[in-house]
Amino acid sequence: MKDQLNNFFNAIEYKFQIIEDSEDKTVFETGVILTIGNADGYLTVNHKLKLVELFAHSPLKIPKNKRMEVSKYMDLVDSITYIG
Repeated sequence: MKDQLNNFFNAIEYKFQIIEDSEDKTVFETGVILTIGNADGYLTVNHKLKLVELFAHSPLKIPKNKRMEVSKYMDLVDSITYIG
């Protein structure tokens, strides 16, 4: 899978960088363009599980007086995703 992704990115001239490459996993760093703005993107290839995971990291700036409220909301949303 690592080679397929590498060849695909090169074929479409997509900018990427391999930031970790081991027997267990390979991590590609890319950019992701979202409707809310650009984000850092990471593709992790887990060789043993034959699994590819995609992460988009986009930091949020939350005013200090709203952080507890946002934290509680994120906990609630996270618990709902585990429940189903």
